[in-house]
Amino acid sequence: MIRRKHTIGLRRDNPFNDEDVNPNSYITNLADCMLVVMLGLLVALVARYHVNLDQQITGVQVNMDQNQDGVVDDNYRATGTVYYDENTGTYYMVSE
Repeated sequence: MIRRKHTIGLRRDNPFNDEDVNPNSYITNLADCMLVVMLGLLVALVARYHVNLDQQITGVQVNMDQNQDGVVDDNYRATGTVYYDENTGTYYMVSE
């Protein structure tokens, strides 16, 4: 007859079983798995649609003087003031 040395009964009766159970560790592992899946989906979409990640997003330049007379056309309304920082090369718009 074959006897098992390590059975569930031995584990239950063992007073030196110091196994700590932390239910929050399972939630952490689940969150890690979700992050890995989402990152994989993001990489797959970038690879599928050939997204250029090196491009810079810039504003759209609008010609506000269609008839080239040096005056802003009547269909535009002033809503604030724009300041240009020459050191950084950025524009700041302050609404009134």
